[in-house]
Amino acid sequence: MNRKSGMFSAVFLLIPALLLLVSSCSIIFKDLVTKPQITTHELEYYLDTTTNTGSFDQVTITWSEAKRAGYYDVQLIDRDSTAVWDFDRTEDNDTSFTDHGEKLGPDKFQPGKRYAYRVRGYSDFLDEEGPWSDDYDIRIPAFMPPWEVFPDIGTSGEITLSWAAQDLEDLSYVIRRGTDGEFGSFTQLAEVSGNSYSDDSVIAEQVYYYRVSAKHPEYGETPYFALQASAQ
Repeated sequence: MNRKSGMFSAVFLLIPALLLLVSSCSIIFKDLVTKPQITTHELEYYLDTTTNTGSFDQVTITWSEAKRAGYYDVQLIDRDSTAVWDFDRTEDNDTSFTDHGEKLGPDKFQPGKRYAYRVRGYSDFLDEEGPWSDDYDIRIPAFMPPWEVFPDIGTSGEITLSWAAQDLEDLSYVIRRGTDGEFGSFTQLAEVSGNSYSDDSVIAEQVYYYRVSAKHPEYGETPYFALQASAQ
């Protein structure tokens, strides 16, 4: 074999190894910081019971962890004006963020407004930003949840719930019940238009956990008011 043919043979043998190396590098360096997804949100509100008015003053979002991310960037989008606000990068490994509404001015989260959040991971070690999550849309309720929800234990074994609420048209109230604790599973019992509900399907001395929320056909459902009670 002459030198030229030997060189061609060596190059030919190196091609599969080079292809394997390129493929391995692509796998190693592809999406080093992965894409997170926002999974849940919670609304907090302030209520003035003397005037029956209130406002939602903070939103907390939670997301899945992005691999190789040590920090996260968060953006808020106003769906009506398309304005976008950036927040300071989160603390080390935090996978939740509370927005107190400072970016929105003194009125903060306005009733009925539509917003969206997105997050992305950042690796300080790699100096790399990952892809943004899908947009997570929320709508601020145009009304407050029920308040002062009280149980009345009847002598015949029923539990009657009553509550105070804003006097608005088209509001209904959703009652859910569970027996596995405050954070267990809940089943919807009823949706009523009045400010009370009697639960007569209870067992004596069993502790029941209730959630009462307000619902509007256009603006959706508010956060719930939670309480517990047991029948005699």
